[in-house]
Amino acid sequence: MSAPPADTAVALRHVIYRATMLIARTETYNTAMSDFILEQASHGFLRQHKWEVAVLPFGATEPHNYHMPYGTDTFQVEEIGRRACEMAYKEAGRCCCCRPCHLG
Repeated sequence: MSAPPADTAVALRHVIYRATMLIARTETYNTAMSDFILEQASHGFLRQHKWEVAVLPFGATEPHNYHMPYGTDTFQVEEIGRRACEMAYKEAGRCCCCRPCHLG
């Protein structure tokens, strides 16, 4: 399978970026404290539970041209990790989301 032409790849990246920004603006972020996010949980709460999975989101810190911040990759995986842990936690899974690791 060959790669799409350069102009098609640029257009596709632009569509993905616009969709990501639209989701970020329209979805409400739960600002309440969450038990499944490591930095928001108390030491006592963490010791009371047997955690089965710890999610460590990591992303590259790299330039994304002039229109996006350097931490875009990390911002995205942090949100994906948070949502995945939230879903698992609600299903009675003992999943904890750690702070993201910025690489680069």
